[in-house]
Amino acid sequence: MFVLYLLHGVKGKLDPGQDRMGILEAVQRRDDNAEIKYLSFMFESYQPKYWWFEVEVAEVYRRISLTGGLRLLAGGGGVQYAVG
Repeated sequence: MFVLYLLHGVKGKLDPGQDRMGILEAVQRRDDNAEIKYLSFMFESYQPKYWWFEVEVAEVYRRISLTGGLRLLAGGGGVQYAVG
């Protein structure tokens, strides 16, 4: 939710008008904006109009389950290795 809050606060800068100016110009304008450089790791791989995709609930839960979900299984057991 915090990531969504951060990105939503600067959404006008994340999508400077891709539909009006074209994707290449919109990406260039977004990447040149120094005010949002610190957030670039969250949106740089997406088109400007899809700035919100990184915070999609399914994507967040997928990442959490891949990184921390294995910890919930029996530690060091064969099940944990097989699922991993």
